[in-house]
Amino acid sequence: MPGATDDLMPTSFVRVLVVGSTAALISGVFCAGLGRVLMRLFVVAGGRLPTFSIVGSLLLIAIFVISVLPGAVASAATVQPTPLVVLYALGVVIVVYTGVAIGVEEWTAAINHGVSNAQAALLVLLTLGIAVLALGNPVLAHRIALRLSTRSPIGTGPPAERRTDTEPT
Repeated sequence: MPGATDDLMPTSFVRVLVVGSTAALISGVFCAGLGRVLMRLFVVAGGRLPTFSIVGSLLLIAIFVISVLPGAVASAATVQPTPLVVLYALGVVIVVYTGVAIGVEEWTAAINHGVSNAQAALLVLLTLGIAVLALGNPVLAHRIALRLSTRSPIGTGPPAERRTDTEPT
């Protein structure tokens, strides 16, 4: 049937977009939430009072979600490593650039406020935690996209079967 594949194409495309967007949203919100907690701890550990806004939190979520969205959509569509690495790397650049800008500002404020050696060590650990989140967000988004995707990569074969070992008995 010539029309059968044409009818399935939009569904496949929409499914890939939904799976990728969902993976990016879940991963981005999770990592941004943890990042916000680490940022708050950073300010407190630096001996200052935290002053975070809802707008700042939403902006952080947006940055984490948008940075992995193209890669997550690609993860839902293909298993080819090159486009995934490129798309996720571009997203990491966005988060790292923003993180460095915010981090320099926060470190400068902490140093100007005066910190002890123990505080400085804690600030370093918190900074490393934020770096792990920035690098872990694409990994998490990729894994979620793969988990949510019940189809084989587009154009490479028939849809994959659902796993039966996770269904309740």
